[in-house]
Amino acid sequence: MKSASSDDFDSGPLRVAEVKRSPAAFPVPRGRFLQVAQIALVVGLGLIVRLLLVQAPGYHDDIVIFSDWFKGIAVLPPAQVYPGVPSLNYPPVAVIVYELEALFVRLFWHGALTEYVLNIVIKLPAILADVLGSLLVYRIVRRHASHAVALLGCAAIALNPTVIYLSAYWGQDDSIPALLALFAIAELVYGNAVVAWLAIAAAIMFKPPVLVLVPLMCLYPFTARDAVRWGRLRWGAIGIASALILVEILALVYFPQPNPFIAARHLLAKIVQGSSYFPYTSLNSFNFWALLGPFFASDHTRFLFMSRHRWGDLMFTTSAAVIYWRYVRSRDPVAMLEAATLVLLAFFLLLTEMHERYLLYALVFCVPLLFKQSYRIAALVLSVTLLLNLEYGLTFMYLDDAKATVIDRYEFAPWLIHLGTLANIGVFIVLLRDFLGARIARLRFGS
Repeated sequence: MKSASSDDFDSGPLRVAEVKRSPAAFPVPRGRFLQVAQIALVVGLGLIVRLLLVQAPGYHDDIVIFSDWFKGIAVLPPAQVYPGVPSLNYPPVAVIVYELEALFVRLFWHGALTEYVLNIVIKLPAILADVLGSLLVYRIVRRHASHAVALLGCAAIALNPTVIYLSAYWGQDDSIPALLALFAIAELVYGNAVVAWLAIAAAIMFKPPVLVLVPLMCLYPFTARDAVRWGRLRWGAIGIASALILVEILALVYFPQPNPFIAARHLLAKIVQGSSYFPYTSLNSFNFWALLGPFFASDHTRFLFMSRHRWGDLMFTTSAAVIYWRYVRSRDPVAMLEAATLVLLAFFLLLTEMHERYLLYALVFCVPLLFKQSYRIAALVLSVTLLLNLEYGLTFMYLDDAKATVIDRYEFAPWLIHLGTLANIGVFIVLLRDFLGARIARLRFGS
């Protein structure tokens, strides 16, 4: 459903540099078939590599936990899922994915599920999300750059060793909410507000970190002039209402109550509970808190008049507010993607209780901006630091399972931690400086 708004990626007061990047500057070549074949080759290779790794051990304990969830979800009615699977701490959309997989598995597999089948079941949703996400990135980049640059963006998801490591090797599914959120932002600026709000609601109901993008989406109408602004506000209100209805339906299905408000409260309580299991400054994350001491230090420790947890909240809230404010003052066609990348990077770097894999969210939003040199470099750096961070985190968990005492398993490679952390912070500072500086320059000269 199209809103009355203009396409933020294609319209607005275009400058000369933007005209050069517009789709009209890159007419479709005669070799359209060759382009499709190149995309299919990149995506196909990415899928093959992932399928070859689907039986890799990753982190065994995670696979066991996810397998137990799947087996419980597969046999329980929706209203009994959370009481019947006490360890389940993911919101309902993740449950729906497992329920759909259970229906599919029953068509082709009878009897007890083997470890081989469970590995496929656990890893396949994230693998498919990677594949679809690479096509989504191509679609976004192609609106601003040539086929070659868009193909590079596609490959930066499909063939990125870091993305492959997380979904196909380790078995984590963060690419699903990350790419759902990217789809939501893209659809919003393409004029599909209802689809966008439903997509971001689904992403949040899979994993909550992308909730930090909601203020950006709420501010989107205010980046336009009066006539367009009212159209965006109208369709945005319809989209928000649709998203709230979706969330309420999920609450009533999985937490049935006569009173819908009580059902929603139970759903919210479950999400909050799931986000506060680990009260530590950093869970192996190469972020700001890694510079201040070893991992797994309590974030309730006070510094001056507040706990470290509150300091993290304050730093992130301040940074996000500045990014939101600068975004709403700009009519730049790609400012939404830049702001989303920066907010997700600040989320990873500044908050406590952070998992190492949550840097993926910023990386996913960084990739569609590859037509800008600073973001090409940023995507490369974040890919390397995240890959090293994932390997570090996985090594720690195996050392911790073995109760290793030969080395300090809580900080066994401090040089790597500090180098990776400084690289991540450096990327954030450079991108934030460019974002704020560009906005200030345009406001100053009235362009």
